[in-house]
Amino acid sequence: MYVTDREGGCIRVLLLRWDPWVSWRMPHPASSATGVMRTVMNIFAEKIGFCYKEDLPIGLDFGVQLENGSFSGLIGELNRGEADMSMVPMSVIHIRHQAVDFSEPLFVDEHRITFKRPVPEGDIAGFVKPFTPMMWLLLLFCVLGVCAATFLIQHGLGDAVRGKSEDGDGTPDSRRNITLSKMRYAVLWTVSCLFSQPVPREPRDVSVRIVAGMWLLSCLIVGTVYRSNLKAMLILPKVVLPFSTFEEFVDADVRGYIITGGIVDVGLRGMPANTTLGKIRDKSRIDVNVGRGIKELIEGKIAPITATTGQRWVFHYDFTNEGHCRLYSSRDGVFSTSVALGFPKGSRLKPKVDFMIRGLKEFGIMQHLFERETPNTTYCFGKPVSISPTSVDLRPLVLQDFYGILCLYLGGIMLASLVFFVERFSNREQTAKAE
Repeated sequence: MYVTDREGGCIRVLLLRWDPWVSWRMPHPASSATGVMRTVMNIFAEKIGFCYKEDLPIGLDFGVQLENGSFSGLIGELNRGEADMSMVPMSVIHIRHQAVDFSEPLFVDEHRITFKRPVPEGDIAGFVKPFTPMMWLLLLFCVLGVCAATFLIQHGLGDAVRGKSEDGDGTPDSRRNITLSKMRYAVLWTVSCLFSQPVPREPRDVSVRIVAGMWLLSCLIVGTVYRSNLKAMLILPKVVLPFSTFEEFVDADVRGYIITGGIVDVGLRGMPANTTLGKIRDKSRIDVNVGRGIKELIEGKIAPITATTGQRWVFHYDFTNEGHCRLYSSRDGVFSTSVALGFPKGSRLKPKVDFMIRGLKEFGIMQHLFERETPNTTYCFGKPVSISPTSVDLRPLVLQDFYGILCLYLGGIMLASLVFFVERFSNREQTAKAE
């Protein structure tokens, strides 16, 4: 049985927006829709021999099962025989299959999370990023160890080798001054080598020179690796993703977005609140305003959970308008299903459409039509997202990048000034006592 338009005898097909399959914008009429399925429907109409009239389902959603067992939206109208077929593809699931018949699968799709790609920004602590905290801690221990070893060799082992002790005139003050002098030289020499600064005094003892040689070689390696990593971070910056899996998305401070009546909406209904998918549903907004969802996605306000084919079109659209990749997709996906067209139960049109779909798939026409609608999607979709993929994402250094190192220099100047004043006042007191 066909439901026909009273005026022209054409079949009634229902559509919803799902770029690139069906591209349609409100408040334009349904007949203005374009996309892959517009071309496919024209092929069906020409080869099978029918005309069709586009229409929108009540509620502008795919539909869900209500408490009384009936269905709303597009599924409900097909189930009641108020339309002949859907122009927009739908994911095939058991509950939908009980209400309508589905055509030969058009393709297999899965659902992922999409979000705005982070961009490199000024980092006040960028100069410490080449090494991990554990590496910095080990380096600090090495500095302390070399200082201690240098001092002990000069103070103890050096005197034992020479067979005498540098005690000056033998007074306690003289011995203390000599000990402090050796300690100062050990610290200055160790730190000077680490920062590639002139050495105030070269070690003379053979044992100290052995330690010095090992420390010089270590400083050369550490300094070279530090500068190389820092340069690499500036040339090819890496970004930290807010999330890359569904489990990480649960803990991220980002709101999700789900299309009403879609497979994600249907699949997450009734999920326990303590599960990953249940938590995702609780933190997501659910409506049919796809245009608003795309706008807020690009602004970084929400993270839609949608089919990968729809995401590929969004990636293509954004790259076409901006010239670089601003979005990324999660690594894993959920709800991998076949996608097909819907028909009322017992439709006589379905076998003819199935035959046409098989031919379109086997000859690669369906894939060709999809790729023709999304030619720029390959620039962004599926590429590593932890590294900036294009030179456009690189940025010039800003003042914030230098705040950390400037604060470090300022702290060093303040510390040196404090030491200077302490030494100045202590020398005055010693001179006064001597007089």
